Amino acid sequence: MVTPAVAQTASSGQVYGSPDIDVFTSTSEFEPGTQSQLRLTLRNNGEIDQSGPERYESRVTTARGVTVEARPGDAPVEINTGTIGAGNVPTGTVDLSPIDITVSENATPGTYRIPVEVSYTYTRLVDYDPSGAEYTDNTRTRTHYVTVRVRDQPRFEVVETETTAQVGDTGDLSVTVENTGTRAATDASVTATSRSDELVFGTASESSTAQVGRWAVGERRTVNYTVSLAEDATVRGYTVNLDVDYTDTDGIARTSRTLNVGVTPVEEQSFSLENVTTNLRVGADGTVSGTVVNDGPKRVDDPVLRFSSSNPNINVESSEYALPDLEPGDSADFSYEVGVSDAANANVQQLNLSVAYRNSRGNTRVSDSLTTNAEIAPHRDRFVVEVVNNTIEAGSERALRVRVTNNGDEPLTNIEAKAVSYTHL
Repeated sequence: MVTPAVAQTASSGQVYGSPDIDVFTSTSEFEPGTQSQLRLTLRNNGEIDQSGPERYESRVTTARGVTVEARPGDAPVEINTGTIGAGNVPTGTVDLSPIDITVSENATPGTYRIPVEVSYTYTRLVDYDPSGAEYTDNTRTRTHYVTVRVRDQPRFEVVETETTAQVGDTGDLSVTVENTGTRAATDASVTATSRSDELVFGTASESSTAQVGRWAVGERRTVNYTVSLAEDATVRGYTVNLDVDYTDTDGIARTSRTLNVGVTPVEEQSFSLENVTTNLRVGADGTVSGTVVNDGPKRVDDPVLRFSSSNPNINVESSEYALPDLEPGDSADFSYEVGVSDAANANVQQLNLSVAYRNSRGNTRVSDSLTTNAEIAPHRDRFVVEVVNNTIEAGSERALRVRVTNNGDEPLTNIEAKAVSYTHL
């Protein structure tokens, strides 16, 4: 294409040449199964076949409207970035925007050539004289190659996960990881990091590190962590990140790609009360009895039922009642001797019971409060005394017949009755 120009020059002649573009990369090593960035640099050396004024030499050596497109070729990568515009590229170097790539998880270690197609427009010939200049423009598309290497190194995959984690309790998280790479790792350690503040490690830490040591190719290692779930945590999957720090065979400290582990806890341990009966009365002793049920989801060892009341007028001789070990769904009966003082009021009182037990790690835990209501009956005399024949004539005498009734709830023995005379004026 010939383009007229209006610029005036002092002499006549021709300048012709062309851009000379090479492509380089500063990121030549990648790890299988990762997302990375391929960084490319364009270097334009420029070729002058016939020289002339500087402005015309610059014209013929500048690549205009440069576009760059990388393709995977035979490399085990996926190119996630399309065509990149680089604008005008004069002589010198230009760094391009990073190209996002995904390296296949099954990539075989080795070197690969990635084709990079570069297209641009340039002026091949400038024909100038004192009246101006004419430009002859061409377009060019060339394929360049950059060499990348998929490292021969350790790679790690999670193959099994087990957990005894329970909402509101402490449990174990066991993770089995395999070195699926092509090289052994030394001085390896596995760091687990929680993605939620509802799940913590050890003594309320967000992460925990397990030392592994040398890790051969194909070897599986199981690492164990202590995890705790908050009492108000919901029963759902929680994400834990695993990072393996190690030293490769070249003595270089490296960190693996982050592995994700799902931790799903079981529900919080719960109990319920059934068939609760009471016979409490002001100024008397009574009982509170019923059945406690282990609603699961786990077995509890050495359970003890604890009794408490906020009313100081309600007293229990022993507040703890030992229960047998309970599998999920098992139940056990209980009965408390409870005394109600004369100062108590006849009304309905709330009684609080809870279950203390040992979890699978042998730690003592206490359940949420199990409440039940108990009706306290009014005070009543222990005996009802009635005179059967309660009349007598003045100046006479007679035997009085008195009826004594046991007004309590239990039989009484060895009763002695005593009559006392009072004179009413």
